Amino acid sequence: MARHDDGESYGQPLKFDPDFKGPLSKRSCTDIPCLFLFVAFLAGWGFVAYYALHHGDLDRLLVPTDSKGLKCGVDSEVQDKPYLFFFDISECAKYDVPLYGCKTPQVCVSKCPAEQFGFELNACNAATLDTFRSKLICDQTVPKDSLSCSEIQDNIDRGHCARYYLKSVPFSKRCLPDLEQLKDIPADIVDAIANIKLFAGVGFQQKKIAITL
Repeated sequence: MARHDDGESYGQPLKFDPDFKGPLSKRSCTDIPCLFLFVAFLAGWGFVAYYALHHGDLDRLLVPTDSKGLKCGVDSEVQDKPYLFFFDISECAKYDVPLYGCKTPQVCVSKCPAEQFGFELNACNAATLDTFRSKLICDQTVPKDSLSCSEIQDNIDRGHCARYYLKSVPFSKRCLPDLEQLKDIPADIVDAIANIKLFAGVGFQQKKIAITL
């Protein structure tokens, strides 16, 4: 059976208005004040960017900086050490790392670790001491070549030397564990790598913007 449409289904039809003459023939912009505010806003941000580039230190955003504030590969004390090494990479797994950085000691190094390392005091003796010394990564205040086994442990406990590290590769001049070469990586290490890449990626985008300007 055919369906019968009625006015209740679609509402009442519009009635013809003999006085309607179409849209206004003389129209003008109604948001001029908002346009001026928007242009002023853009000009303000442009001034901030110009001032920051000409009066600030752009390297502090683009170049890795160690715990003492030295810019890796730039400052004279670490000019031959362009890469940044994290003592405890798992500390970089926290959610606030992209905003505040990793809260672990960081030093500039000449190259990223090419092997895994871990210090155990029980394994350190006269026969292995030189090997441990050569593999240590410490800050500039530590005389590695003259440390005893107990002194190595003391410097590790005080945060002057790394207790362990993994085989790493550079990413934006930061040493990150090489996931392709390592197996059974803990989840916190994977999260840490993701956070550091995000943090370094922000710096890379800032570098591209600076070059454009």
